[in-house]
Amino acid sequence: MVFNGENVSDGVRLVAHFLGFYLQILNEKGIYHDQTAYLPLEVDASDILDVEVAESTAMDVDGSFLRHASMVALVCDICDAAYMDLLNEPRPRAKFLRICDSWCAQEPEINEFIRLINGEIDDSQWRPILDRIYEKFVRSWWLRAAN
Repeated sequence: MVFNGENVSDGVRLVAHFLGFYLQILNEKGIYHDQTAYLPLEVDASDILDVEVAESTAMDVDGSFLRHASMVALVCDICDAAYMDLLNEPRPRAKFLRICDSWCAQEPEINEFIRLINGEIDDSQWRPILDRIYEKFVRSWWLRAAN
């Protein structure tokens, strides 16, 4: 997906949706269950993970924010599926594979999360791993944006 002059309003709307999503996560002080309920149903984080923004639209749409926020939304969805023991269902599995096959897997915190889901890391590490994702991609982003 590429945001440019023709669809800039769609990009601005997505930024607003994800800002609300981040605000909710900040209010809850971490990544927990059912948080993607704060995103409209038409928002599919899988589609936004590799979003690009034309230079002419960069002032209106923050592509880096959208990519990272969609990654956090996918993590939340995958956590929900794991909690409900639905990870092998087609939709959650597709979301998990999407995050594994994308740039996200290069992020150390996401790589840990992938290893956790794959059973390579002990289940006792759920909270510490989710807390690191929260700190790096949600709380830190919000603090930088506030300055």
